[in-house]
Amino acid sequence: MKLGVVGPENSVELIKTVIEKDWIPVELVPLQYNAYTEALELVEKYQPDVDAIFFSGPLPFQYVSRYVHPLVPWEYIPNNMLSVAYALIKAAFVEKADISKISTDSFTRQMFLEAYREIGLDADKVTIRSAADRVFADDYIDYLVEHHRNCYKSGLTHCCVTGICEVEQRLKREGIPTAMAQISHESIALYINKLRLTYSEHLQSINEPNRQITVILLDISYVEEHTIFSQSTVALLQRKNKISEMIYTFAQALGAAIVQDNEGRFLIFSSGERFEIDSDRYRHIRILDQLSQLDLIDHVSVGIGVGESNQSAKFNAESALRNAHRVKISCAFMVREKTIYGPITPFSHRRTQNFSQQRLLEISTQSGVSLRSLEQIETVVRQYGMEYATPAQLSKISGINPRNMNRILNKLEDAGYVSVVGKESRVSLGRPGRIIKIHFAE
Repeated sequence: MKLGVVGPENSVELIKTVIEKDWIPVELVPLQYNAYTEALELVEKYQPDVDAIFFSGPLPFQYVSRYVHPLVPWEYIPNNMLSVAYALIKAAFVEKADISKISTDSFTRQMFLEAYREIGLDADKVTIRSAADRVFADDYIDYLVEHHRNCYKSGLTHCCVTGICEVEQRLKREGIPTAMAQISHESIALYINKLRLTYSEHLQSINEPNRQITVILLDISYVEEHTIFSQSTVALLQRKNKISEMIYTFAQALGAAIVQDNEGRFLIFSSGERFEIDSDRYRHIRILDQLSQLDLIDHVSVGIGVGESNQSAKFNAESALRNAHRVKISCAFMVREKTIYGPITPFSHRRTQNFSQQRLLEISTQSGVSLRSLEQIETVVRQYGMEYATPAQLSKISGINPRNMNRILNKLEDAGYVSVVGKESRVSLGRPGRIIKIHFAE
């Protein structure tokens, strides 16, 4: 994939370094500017020659989007709370500034309040003076510099936090304490991979119109911590960053794209087939197992959505996540074809939850169904909460082929361990499938 990268020289060089370090399979086309307004001419000129365009931040993306229509997939690295938190820490330790009174641009007030809470400062005792959003004004950079300068020299603030390198350079030349909220290596890799997935989806939608997408939505609840602003706060942020790296590694192994939304949740976009194989037909979700064992985490809620597009799969993942939140333990739910499966628990939690082997042996003896087949069906029923199911659903999730599944269920029905409670309503031609209930525990 030929990737046009739009940004100032230092940002483009950083993105180039990440691409080379992580062996991301793209051909980089640098589209460097000195002033963000130059991005418009660069995109107009080079868009026809690249497969996708990657903006180093929201400012050039927002500016260009007003005037140019995308002919290829576009993506940008959004501002996030962790970048703000690190900028505040840098201002305190490197610039030796009092960060209780700051001026800022590029970031929302809410993002700063969350960052202050993250590093252990009382957000109610800080002063934040934000510049107005005037991206399309010809004097926008001059306006931002004047905003920061006036706030600092009048004593209203003690330092500046900016997301724009032009602003940082000018303020530092004037001797004003300034911290730049830098984009992280992880964010660059994540969003480039998201763009690669978008590009791949575009190509595959032409060649494989019936392809399935899986979206995995991770929401982590951390153990309550009451920190103070100190070196230990940096260590805490580093531990949380390690968790992000674990999730990124999991996504990378799937060849998936990953993003983090404004609520701090992780969204992983994968092909349906790839994740189904990796999770052993949704029975063993590695990242759920790994995260649930960390002492920093109280519990992990996972929503898995399967659909024909990113949008429909994400919608299903949101629905599945709501079910996981209700359980309030580490678990996953899946929504596929309007059917909810779950809870799927971490593998380590199942060791004390396994159904009595003696009971399954009794059922095997009485029904003539092999113990292995009974274990497969019992695992599916327990993990996916399938009180009622069709033979087709059991076959698809368990991996037992449809003909054998029907034979097994017939034997279990004859022995009294399965009952038919209804039939599917169908709009297509063909015999409606049975809806059954399994009575292993009775």
